[in-house]
Amino acid sequence: MVIDKTGIMSILRTSEEDLKNHIGEDSILITTIYDDFSIEQIGNDSIDLRINNKGYILSNDYQFVNTLSDENFEKYFEEVQLNAETGYDLKPGALLFVDTLERINLVGDLIGRISGRSTFSRFGLSVHCTQEKFSSGINSIAALQIKNNSNTVLKIFPYQKLAQLIVEKTNHNENPYNGTFALEDRYKLPVIKSSDRKQYDERTQECIKRLKPKKKSLLERKTSSAKLNTLFQSIFGFAITVGIGIIGFMDNKMWAIVIMVILSVLYIIMSWYFYKISEKSERER
Repeated sequence: MVIDKTGIMSILRTSEEDLKNHIGEDSILITTIYDDFSIEQIGNDSIDLRINNKGYILSNDYQFVNTLSDENFEKYFEEVQLNAETGYDLKPGALLFVDTLERINLVGDLIGRISGRSTFSRFGLSVHCTQEKFSSGINSIAALQIKNNSNTVLKIFPYQKLAQLIVEKTNHNENPYNGTFALEDRYKLPVIKSSDRKQYDERTQECIKRLKPKKKSLLERKTSSAKLNTLFQSIFGFAITVGIGIIGFMDNKMWAIVIMVILSVLYIIMSWYFYKISEKSERER
């Protein structure tokens, strides 16, 4: 049974001490590092959750990611900052991994479910929680995956209310959750256990673990537009070099010098232009 606003308010605790004063009762405690959770975030039958001001994206520097590897996955992720004034540009088809500002502590016969908010899904924005069900006993942030399913860039802002928590009353819960993510205080990158590979025989497991990706070359890491800009720049530079060589055979030296200066200035301007285009493409990668 989904608990409505009145029910949520009746079991909402204000602090760890308040939580201890209601041992044995259904309780919800929501905290943030800024201690700024507001009851205005509580709707008719859900609680709005805000995203943090930094997240992660998968790097494009490697040929692939082995999802059953026993290595440290940290090198495959890039940390990104979400700017409050300009937002973060989430490109079409791109994924952003981010945690909620709110930390959720459920006690008693309660479970929570995390989903995206309908308002933002109408832009084509999908918000998925890595563990959609929050069991009783959990005291954790919600780790979110945000995907842009539209055909245009969507601006994502820190502290934006992109997700919501729905709290339900269940039958008596004798075994509160005490797993890997029970006390998650920030977004944790993937960790693959040996048990995730145990369905394979030993030979196959060893083959899987040996699959280590190489870093892409600089050219492979460039976007198509950056490669095209580099090509144009090379062609333009070659054309100017040929032009300067031809000028050397002109009789009128004054005009030759003037044309050479003009071509040199044009080359500098075009080089700067292509550099800025490539830089922008690299940022948007």
